[in-house]
Amino acid sequence: MFYIDKVDENEFNKEITNFNKYILYAMSLITFTVEFITIGRIFIVSTVKLGSLNNRIYFTFYLVLIFITLIMTIFQFLNRNKINRNYCMVLLFQYMFICLYCIWSTLFNMYELQRNIFIWQYINSIIIASVFLYLKPSYIIGLLIPNHIIFMLFLGNLNNNGVDMTGNIVNGSIILIIVIFISISRYLGKLQDFKSRKKLLGNNLKLEQLNDKLNYLTITDSLSNLNNRRFFDEKLEYYWNKCLNNDCLLTIIMIDIDNFKNFNDVYGHQAG
Repeated sequence: MFYIDKVDENEFNKEITNFNKYILYAMSLITFTVEFITIGRIFIVSTVKLGSLNNRIYFTFYLVLIFITLIMTIFQFLNRNKINRNYCMVLLFQYMFICLYCIWSTLFNMYELQRNIFIWQYINSIIIASVFLYLKPSYIIGLLIPNHIIFMLFLGNLNNNGVDMTGNIVNGSIILIIVIFISISRYLGKLQDFKSRKKLLGNNLKLEQLNDKLNYLTITDSLSNLNNRRFFDEKLEYYWNKCLNNDCLLTIIMIDIDNFKNFNDVYGHQAG
């Protein structure tokens, strides 16, 4: 049902690459805004600063995310007019960015768990990767499952150290299953919509070809393959009206071949 040939697959990948581009631009804008405000708070608020190791680690996390996002934004901007030619590279780069973002979010949340028991940053990353972007199911599964296993093992280790993470483990796993299902459903829905549009365009093209063939048959003599009386009448009307509108003369030359019956009698009507 969802088979797609190589030519259509290339066109479909170009389409989702263009769609992902705008989502990542929006994501970059939000990331820059939030992270710069956060970094500004570190330097402006006297109680924060960079005096403690904890704040320096947070500051490093924010700078890393800004750097990754900046590289992604610059790359997309430089290739904004080349996506149709370099879509494979752009799509791969988009996937790499999402991988790095998910890894960053997981590591950040691991560090955050020293202070609270919430896993909001991890949940946020898998929702962005799965729900907002169009990525191949193999990409999503290959990214989220290993990342989730590592994060759940980390939560399980905290659970063994006396911190109750059972709720986070259960909730995180349920949310992961839901977002993967949503991601695959959206991707397949997009693919099916693309195939339906391609089929409609193909049917329209066939209809145009049939109309052209029918039009050719209606204005062509089947015996001689010359234009027939219908063609003459249409052209006469067209040029007559054109000459009326442009106030010019119209000349028609008619030739009557004398004694053509003799030619037909000697060589046959087919030759004639």
